[in-house]
Amino acid sequence: MARVLITREFAEPLASAFRGLGHEVVHVPLVSLSATREPAPEGRPSAVLVTSQAVARFVPGLADCIGSAPVFAVGKATAESLRSIGIKPHYVGGTDGVAALSVIDGAAKDSVWYVGAAQPSEQLERAMDEAKVSRWSVYRNERPAGYATQLRCSRVDAVTFTSASAIRAYVDVLGVPNVAVIALGERTAEAATACGFGDVRVPPTLGLAGMAHMVDGVG
Repeated sequence: MARVLITREFAEPLASAFRGLGHEVVHVPLVSLSATREPAPEGRPSAVLVTSQAVARFVPGLADCIGSAPVFAVGKATAESLRSIGIKPHYVGGTDGVAALSVIDGAAKDSVWYVGAAQPSEQLERAMDEAKVSRWSVYRNERPAGYATQLRCSRVDAVTFTSASAIRAYVDVLGVPNVAVIALGERTAEAATACGFGDVRVPPTLGLAGMAHMVDGVG
């Protein structure tokens, strides 16, 4: 069985999924999230794009801010988190924010809000610039104190990444070791490949549950 590094802020539920398959888990968070406390854009949106479940954590009163605007969510976890704060997504995509943005059509594009990270992926940032999307950055990614020391002490067969920012933090410390990478989504996988990782694996559907089954043959 493999020894797997989890780099997201919270180990669960991914850690239990790996342990359930007999793998050993090492948790070294490479990204932590903090509130920006940025005010919402003026007016009301015609549509809202949400790509992370963290939005519900930082803006529990989002429903009051967006009114009846349709919400386009990326991933089942994001959709579930939105439902927990009283928002029923109009659309739930299974790939990424760029694909979800392309689904917003017609009059709904008049005043689209993106509610999420201060540092979205480069691809999503370009797409939002082209579509003139209003951004409401409600959280930012930061590197936790002491992460580099913990990372240097870890010895693993595979590493999981759920964001490009985590990949950059990893490579800044360890370079590109010969380990298997399990990436959440095609955009994260592309970032890992661009950094030089050779064995990059992507679950067939967007979600943490599928990541644990991608370690076959490792270790």
